[in-house]
Amino acid sequence: MKKDKKYRSWAEVHFSIMLDELKIDYEYDYRFSDSRRYMFDFAIVLPQVAVEIEGISANGTRHQRLVGYMNDCEKYNYALSLGWKVFRIPVPWLTSSRYYNKLTDTLSQIKIAVNS
Repeated sequence: MKKDKKYRSWAEVHFSIMLDELKIDYEYDYRFSDSRRYMFDFAIVLPQVAVEIEGISANGTRHQRLVGYMNDCEKYNYALSLGWKVFRIPVPWLTSSRYYNKLTDTLSQIKIAVNS
């Protein structure tokens, strides 16, 4: 991990540990567009692989409300237009044995992208 910030959610900490264990070099809170002030939760700068941890809650997070969701769609589409591969990981994948295989499959795909 190259960059740290004052606050990270437990999900982001957990995911960063997983990346560290896989020996995947990444940057945290990576700004990929200065003009639009867009950032990724995690970025493997070369080969342009990004990971977004998608938090959800019963009360609704900013990302679950219409405006936030629309802004996220704009951000992800812009990132794709710049050549980024964006992996979206919902928080339940980090805590549930039910989703363990989905998470390990995603991590495998990230590892393949990094090594290719």
